[in-house]
Formats: sequence, C-alpha cells, structure tokens
Amino acid sequence: MTVINLGLVCAAAAYLVIGILWYSPYVLGIMWKKISGKEAIKGGWLSFVLDFVAALVMAIVLNWILAATGTQSLLGAVKRSALMWLGFVATTSIGSVIWRNKSLNLYIINNLYQLAAITVMGIILFSLK
Repeated sequence: MTVINLGLVCAAAAYLVIGILWYSPYVLGIMWKKISGKEAIKGGWLSFVLDFVAALVMAIVLNWILAATGTQSLLGAVKRSALMWLGFVATTSIGSVIWRNKSLNLYIINNLYQLAAITVMGIILFSLK
C-alpha cells in the first residue's frame, strides 16, 4: 500500500498549478479558447478536487515506475516521465484528432501541457524521495 507523502502531494499540486498557468490568458489560454471554440474551461471546486485526485493517482503510479526502474538521476527521472507521456498520453489522445476530427493544434497545446506537467511531477518525485 502506498503512503501519501509530501512528494506525492507536491507533484499532484504542481500538475494542477501548471495547468492553471498553461491555460491562463498569459500563456496559451487565449489560443486554446480560439482553437477549441469554448469561452472558458468550466468547473468549480469539485472539478479541482477530482483533478487533484486524478493527479495524485498519476503521481503514485509515476513514483512507483521511477522506483521500479531504479531511477538514479534527475535526468533519468525526466526521461522516464517523458516516456510515460509518450507511451500513454500522446498515443491515446491522438485518437481525438484521428477519429473525432479535433484540431491538431488543440492536441499539441493539450499534450505539451501534459508533457510539461508529467515531467515536472517526475522531477519533484525524484527530488523529494
């Protein structure tokens, strides 16, 4: 059983903070709105709670993968985190472009966020182990 520790909580919180910044008007929020055709990302406090729980599950799994693969360096944590993104996020979300005719640019914005967030999670998990 995994014990929730400071590293896991920090990694999950970082995931949310990066998302808030990424989709803000100061980074890619305006472009995201234009491409997606949505006025804003909807959600209240419950959305943030659920997103945090999902990010915490992601942090637990990523932490387990880093430990199971014997990650010995910060660069190794970055590489493994990026590989997790490539193998599971980038590949599964491309279906929205292929099958649902979603914008490739929207795919790129969303997936670069995921890459950045997951990589930062790996850095935090490695640094706080």
